[in-house]
Amino acid sequence: GISLLVNLLVLFLVVRRSNDMGNYRFLLFAFVVNDIYFTLIHSLTLPIACTYGDAFVIFATGFWSSQISISYYAATFSQTMPLLMHLFIYRYFAMKRCWGSYFGYMPDDDAREYLKPFFVGDFAGFEYLAQLYW
Repeated sequence: GISLLVNLLVLFLVVRRSNDMGNYRFLLFAFVVNDIYFTLIHSLTLPIACTYGDAFVIFATGFWSSQISISYYAATFSQTMPLLMHLFIYRYFAMKRCWGSYFGYMPDDDAREYLKPFFVGDFAGFEYLAQLYW
């Protein structure tokens, strides 16, 4: 129930309040709709996973319990993977066109000045990580 309420709130925010986010709002819309859809299918099937040795079996114990329903649940569960793939591809191209490629991949004077606190030790414990990244 909480998932459905939170996702409906996020859906409202994406549809009504995300005009300044560009095309990223369509990807967010797809994630939220998929999550609402998955929540409904999950609540109808109420799957239970069982393992024995090397075997892994899922049973549907809810209102909609059949072989087709558990197959539908598995298909709905796997829909998240292509959405995540699109998310990473979108972010990759957004970073290549935006400031991320400027500060992260081409070290010039502005980037060195921006990252200088990491190299002089103002952030305790991050010195090795920053140097390894650099």
